[in-house]
Amino acid sequence: MLRAQRSFTKSLEPPHRTRAFLVGDDKLVITDMWQSWQGSFYLSPEGGQKSQRVGVNDFGILRGEEPPIDRNKGTGAVYIFGCPLRCKTCYQPEFFGRKARMEFSVSDLARLFLELQREGAATLSIVMATLQKPVVKALIKAKEMGLSIDCVLNYSGFVSSKDLSEVQDLFEIFVPDVKALSEKYRKAHALSEGYTKTALEGVRYLAESQKNLIVRHLVLSPLPDPLSDIRILFDWMNRQAFRFPLSILTQYLCPIEKRLFSLSEELLSQLHELSDQFRVPIFLQGSGDYDYKL
Repeated sequence: MLRAQRSFTKSLEPPHRTRAFLVGDDKLVITDMWQSWQGSFYLSPEGGQKSQRVGVNDFGILRGEEPPIDRNKGTGAVYIFGCPLRCKTCYQPEFFGRKARMEFSVSDLARLFLELQREGAATLSIVMATLQKPVVKALIKAKEMGLSIDCVLNYSGFVSSKDLSEVQDLFEIFVPDVKALSEKYRKAHALSEGYTKTALEGVRYLAESQKNLIVRHLVLSPLPDPLSDIRILFDWMNRQAFRFPLSILTQYLCPIEKRLFSLSEELLSQLHELSDQFRVPIFLQGSGDYDYKL
């Protein structure tokens, strides 16, 4: 069976309770506020550049991602503020709030990437809904300054293949969401047909470019036939002769709709049967071992 499972515990671990480090000529103090399940890190800048600021909501060592990303050490995750999608099922609605929790200049953000590497992150995960040029500039600058760990682009799926082509050499692993393939799922998420077209074109481009690729999909268990979009995606992958792992979020609490999405044992069994039928490796955020190699 093409199956990948593991125990799933997400947590952002602070490098230290309070830590100061230099960003250029400016001193920034990291303070672990621990206001939510994932932790919240705030920077208190003493000076700093004022142009090309990048909004950041959280950063830290994140454990519990897919093993090719976590590598038993954790990934240095940086959550970039801003999302145009406004999904009804968003599990991080603070991404499109009025204001980011903190701001960085391009140089400061590059230094932060390097600090996460120094603190022992196995990979660097940049989580942003769509590409933001200042973030890309910061990553280029960080690589010039010595960033050597593999970089992961974790994005909403709403990035064009043209834009992906411009950053393909900056990232070693791509983790797009494919949220909706059917009208039923688009309505549940409040997405347009344009999202589906863009997401699939992006995945096609990355797969044909032979990039390391993990596609994520949230199964909306309250919907009738909740595995319908999985079947559509599996069929599409087979017709294109693509073989990459699908990471499936089977349970989460939606803060917007205030409801728990969770797959029953029956649906999980059907999911495994689909994996075998279409010969698509799946990764469940559940329990067991992940046996697919990128």
